[in-house]
Amino acid sequence: MKLLDYNLEKLKSKNEYLYDCINTILADQRIYDEISNKFFVIETKNGSKTIECLSGHNKIRLNSMYNPEREAQKWVINFNNISNYTSVAMFGIGNGVFYNALKEKLNLHADIFLYEPDVKLFIFCLANFDLSDILCNDKVFLYIDGINGDRFLEDMSEKINWAMLSTQLECFHPAYDKLYKEKYFKFEYELEEFRNIMIARKNTSLLYAKKFTVNALKNLRFIKESNYISELKGKIDKDVPVIIVSAGPSLDKNINILRKAEGKAFILTVDTAVKYLLANDIKFDAIVTVDGRKSLKHFNDDRCSRYPLFTVPDAKSDVLEKNHSRKIWINGTGYLQVLYEKYNLKFPKYISGGSVATAAFWISEILGVKKIILVGQDLSYDGEMAHAGKIKQNAEWKDSREIYVEGLYGGRVKTRADWLNFINWFENAVERVKGKTDVIDATEGGAKIAGTLIMPLRDAIERYCNKEFKFSEILKELPVTFDERVYTKLCNDISGIKNGLAEISKAAKKGSMSARDNIDMLKNKKYLPDKLNRNQEIMVQSQKQIQNQDIYILLDEYISADIEERLSTVGEHYDNVRDELLEKSINSKVLFDALEKAANELLPVLEDTIKHL
Repeated sequence: MKLLDYNLEKLKSKNEYLYDCINTILADQRIYDEISNKFFVIETKNGSKTIECLSGHNKIRLNSMYNPEREAQKWVINFNNISNYTSVAMFGIGNGVFYNALKEKLNLHADIFLYEPDVKLFIFCLANFDLSDILCNDKVFLYIDGINGDRFLEDMSEKINWAMLSTQLECFHPAYDKLYKEKYFKFEYELEEFRNIMIARKNTSLLYAKKFTVNALKNLRFIKESNYISELKGKIDKDVPVIIVSAGPSLDKNINILRKAEGKAFILTVDTAVKYLLANDIKFDAIVTVDGRKSLKHFNDDRCSRYPLFTVPDAKSDVLEKNHSRKIWINGTGYLQVLYEKYNLKFPKYISGGSVATAAFWISEILGVKKIILVGQDLSYDGEMAHAGKIKQNAEWKDSREIYVEGLYGGRVKTRADWLNFINWFENAVERVKGKTDVIDATEGGAKIAGTLIMPLRDAIERYCNKEFKFSEILKELPVTFDERVYTKLCNDISGIKNGLAEISKAAKKGSMSARDNIDMLKNKKYLPDKLNRNQEIMVQSQKQIQNQDIYILLDEYISADIEERLSTVGEHYDNVRDELLEKSINSKVLFDALEKAANELLPVLEDTIKHL
């Protein structure tokens, strides 16, 4: 029991939620009998220990009976160029021997995502092996099936950039694929889902990264009369429900019923639903917009400009410019977060689902209300209709296969790949808020979201919308984030970005010249080691100088399309040192050239923003 207590104490220091869940399981004394009858410690020939597991009538060992450490080292050899991997997703932890062998070869900065499919085996290992490095390592993210396993896909999607996809190692602890066959298939499926999400993000980034970065710079001008989401915590009565209005086909059925909720709920509408509400003279409280590509046609009605806007730093700047009401930043992704942290202002962790509706749900979660009511959240087709207003499916969304899911009222309804991801996100979100917030699906059509209470909108309003509520009154009493004195300082910070761009341009040019010099020497096979090393040092210093600039966080996204082709070579294996050095030098030159170009292109955008501060 000494090892169990030791490991649990280490777990508590890193992940108190997991610690509490494990302790709750351990409070049931029957768990000890179940564990002791299924798992056994076996001593190996070299004096180490392994685990023997009962699986039906079979006994399966998790390590070699002769030398587990040597077996693990041979296993790691199978992964070529392992030091170049930036992240690892591994199924099964066991006694940590395979993890230890893997970690020794990985780059120190690599993120490691460990998924343990059996909480009983995990507890057994806690009681018999020192797992302190797994439990305390800040680069290790631990998921236990039945506790926080549903966070695995979502967390990876948040922590890993699409550019890292080619340098992610996916592996499993030997024997786990047989011992937990069905769960392993599920793990593989989730990794496939993760890859699909990353590819979708990559495609979006390559197409729109430059536009989104320009948006983020332009939108700095709207900080002056704004707030950020944390300032609204505790400001809204928890008994006032949030009604999230989306633009699914079913909205046409019950849009007029929303009148009954006016002044009795916080009616939060996504940008694509605004025109339908205004066309029906439905009063609502605020708009959510997060897409940097959003068409202005959704805001053609002049009344849009009077409604408060929940938004993000890289939302379409034309949309924000057209709005004359209060703007509330829901996250500080990128430079805005760096800027706000200078003034000790911290945004809560933004759990993005990739859509404006999931953003609206997250806002509701942060506000801490007891009831969230979904309207128009179909996430499926109604015949050929994809949206309210009898809008049909866009040709660009024709999937290679037809996808069907369970309907709200039974049967099967047709969805599409991106909507399926949103369904999964909502189901995880409903589980996340369970016990604190009830989620009512009053969509009256479309796909079923597991865990929600299904109810007609009329009934939901009658049951839950019983208090008077005016969001406009709350905003009147809420001062903007920055008073005039602090805002003046903030303007100076933004103006200082010009110096940062100049430093980046200068350092990038210097780094590019050194990379070019090394490329010429390596191609001609006439090089001096000292000169190569000196150039390499200049490149490293140039990279550090660039990354030390606050504005670098925006440029990193801006150049993604320019360096995408070279990113695919990062994880490749080379036959000799010269070839590897040559490829790295070419990659560095492409990166430096892209950064110099980006700094020069963004300078006039910044200068225009500064004029409007």
